[in-house]
Amino acid sequence: MDDSSGRDAREWAYEEFGHAELGDARRTARLVRMTASLAARPGGRVLEVFRSSAEQQAAYDFLSNEKVRSEDLLAAVRSATVRRCADESWVHVVVDGTSLRLTDWKREKGFGGVVTVRRTA
Repeated sequence: MDDSSGRDAREWAYEEFGHAELGDARRTARLVRMTASLAARPGGRVLEVFRSSAEQQAAYDFLSNEKVRSEDLLAAVRSATVRRCADESWVHVVVDGTSLRLTDWKREKGFGGVVTVRRTA
């Protein structure tokens, strides 16, 4: 990875997660470092992204930390998205309905199906 792509990954990671509210500034800093590494070296496993044993252990510790809630990570992404869109006069939001899961156990919300079901006689 050259310096410019590493810098781009760090800038993106800070823009996306630098304002995450995780209850401790060190957790937010760790999140920024981890996501910068992920952006620079995408991979499916911790061992593929984080090269040193110290980075790997820090990633495992972060991912297993009960104080790091997925809701807080999503809030940071939403906030970053809103900041990026704030100066635009119009924004097109794409929703991938194929992965949308709406559970309405009481069948009170009137949700329709995500796909068309074709019945044959």
